[in-house]
Amino acid sequence: MPDDDANPTPDQDDPFLNPDVISLHGELIEESAEEALNLGAYSDEEIAALVFEGVDRPVPLPWLDSLEPSERELAVAMGMRSLTVRGLVEALPLDDVQGTLQQTSPPEVWTLLGMRRHAPSMVVAERTTTMGTDWIVFYEQEQERWLAEFITAQGFHEFVLAPTEDTALALMAWSGVDPQTQVPEFDLRLTVDEVQGHDPRLEPVGQALVAVTLSRTDPAVPDETTFAGLYSGPEGSYLSQREADGLIRFRGEGFDAIEEFVHSLLQES
Repeated sequence: MPDDDANPTPDQDDPFLNPDVISLHGELIEESAEEALNLGAYSDEEIAALVFEGVDRPVPLPWLDSLEPSERELAVAMGMRSLTVRGLVEALPLDDVQGTLQQTSPPEVWTLLGMRRHAPSMVVAERTTTMGTDWIVFYEQEQERWLAEFITAQGFHEFVLAPTEDTALALMAWSGVDPQTQVPEFDLRLTVDEVQGHDPRLEPVGQALVAVTLSRTDPAVPDETTFAGLYSGPEGSYLSQREADGLIRFRGEGFDAIEEFVHSLLQES
């Protein structure tokens, strides 16, 4: 979150240790055991105004990234104004003589930012359809919860906190996995070069209407990122994963097998 001081620090007064923030976080974790909780929606420019570059993990900002640098700077300033109007940011005077200000936010904002920043692992899903590209970024939470950040192609971010089971089913539905479709009889191993060269044997996979790339990163082992692909259409779903020998395996899978895979992707760190 930008600060009007010349040298702002992201952890000024450590708002994540504020008793109200800690209490609210615990309440949200408990309440989400019964049903998924919607934690609000923000625009690209509002997200950019709230987070700290180099501290908070970067996420897609599709609308903001389409702008020129000068336009982007203006958009982020407007994002801060929007947050102020919404009551999500407040400027408090620090020094009346020098006119310095400190910007602060209510507990619900710091709680959300804390869930994003301090998550022990993160899963990114990128979906491509004929309508374009959108994303979900998942942040692991305690007690088998996940915070999902849905990001549209237009640059709107919606946050939902839910148990792992609900999160897995939501990801599968978003990926177009249909329990009623048949399981394709398809099992193929290819080199990376063959995949990148659009090997003609991948034609059945290429006919899928929904293509989702999945990656999981654990900050404790940042060099070990798990990648996979999920492709779905009227003829069924296909799953791709890298094998131990470096080949990439594409295979037709049914609903239960994909659900098992998604659960393994969302397992606790």
